[in-house]
Amino acid sequence: MLYAICNLRILMSILILIFEYKTMSAITLVAQTTYAELLERCAGAAFSDAFPEDGAFTSKTIKGRRYWYFQSATATGRSQRYVGPESPQLIERIAHHKQARDDLRERRSLV
Repeated sequence: MLYAICNLRILMSILILIFEYKTMSAITLVAQTTYAELLERCAGAAFSDAFPEDGAFTSKTIKGRRYWYFQSATATGRSQRYVGPESPQLIERIAHHKQARDDLRERRSLV
């Protein structure tokens, strides 16, 4: 999925460069906004795909800073993957991931 996102970013960048070359003008605000929204959605999708529903996010405080990890069960025990330093964007993505996971579990229980 991350590979597809990178290819999508490259394609969008090429399209913007072609647009700039043909019109020889600055990128419009609409194009900039659309591109920024696309990148944000791609990042959100990549985040959701990278962390499956069978794990949980956990934080550790190291030298006064909080860092987030994703913890999941493996055949040999537990595994932790580094997610990143705490930021408002990361907290929002973690909350969205938890909400999407809870919604999925709820829908599965109805079937």
